[in-house]
Amino acid sequence: EAPEYTIYTSESFSGNEFDLLSLSSSDTEPDFSTVSRDNIPKTSERDRLLILKLISVGKSVAEVSRLTNFSRNTIYKWAKRFEDTGLLNRIKGSVRSRYDPSYIIHDASRGPTVNFHGWISINGRGDLNVVSSHFNSSQYLQLLDEKVLPAIRQQSGGRYIFMHDNASIHKANIVRSYLEKNGIPLLSWPALSPDLNPIENVWAIFAQKIRKHVRRNGPIRDRSHMIEIANESWSQISSGMIKKLYSSLPKRMEMVHTREGGPIGY
Repeated sequence: EAPEYTIYTSESFSGNEFDLLSLSSSDTEPDFSTVSRDNIPKTSERDRLLILKLISVGKSVAEVSRLTNFSRNTIYKWAKRFEDTGLLNRIKGSVRSRYDPSYIIHDASRGPTVNFHGWISINGRGDLNVVSSHFNSSQYLQLLDEKVLPAIRQQSGGRYIFMHDNASIHKANIVRSYLEKNGIPLLSWPALSPDLNPIENVWAIFAQKIRKHVRRNGPIRDRSHMIEIANESWSQISSGMIKKLYSSLPKRMEMVHTREGGPIGY
C-alpha cells in the first residue's frame, strides 16, 4: 500500500495587499447612504452605490464589471477614489463632529507595510515569518533552508509534497537547483491559478482579522505593533478552517474543468 503524502503550500504576503479590498473588510456592510455626494464621480447615484456595495461584500473588480457592464478601469477609479478620500471610513455626523474620534472608523490599509511568509497543510498552519520588503530569491532560499523545510519535514515525518506558485523568486535558478539537489518533491502548478490555491484564502482570512482588530482597537502604531497584531491574527486561523479549504479542492477543479480553464471566483 502506497504511503500517504501531505501537500505543503508556501507563499509570501505583502502588507500592500491591504489596499483596495479594504473596502470589503468590515464585519457588516458599510452604509453607503451616509457618503457625501460632493466627492463621488458625476455618475448615477444608484450605479455608484451598487458597485461599492458589491465590492464591500467581496466581489472582485472583474466580477463587478461583468455584473454591471461598467469597465474595470471605471470601477477601480470609483472605488479607489473613495479609498483615497477616506470617506468610506467615516460615519456621518455634524460638521462640528467631523473629526470627533467617536465618528471615525480606522482603516487597516493606512498602517505600516510589513511583508510576511507563511505556509499551510491540511493539518493546519505553519509558521508566520517576517520578510524583507524587497524579498528576493536568495532570501527565499535561506528561509526555505533554515526554517520552512525543516519544520515541514518534522511535521510530516518526511512524507510530503512541497508546493509554491510560479512567482519569479520561486522559479529562480538557485531555488530550483536547491530543490532538485535536495530531492524535494515538488507539485507542478499551473500559471495564473490563485483560485486553486487555498493559501490565498488563508491570506484573505488573515487580512480580515487584522482589519477587524484595527477597527475595534484603533490604528496600528508602528512596525512592531503590526507584527504583534499579525502574529495574533495568524494564530487565530483554525486547523478546521484550513482543512475545510483543502476539502473544497475537488469542487474547484471540477469548476475549472467546466469553465474550460476560466476563473472560478475562489
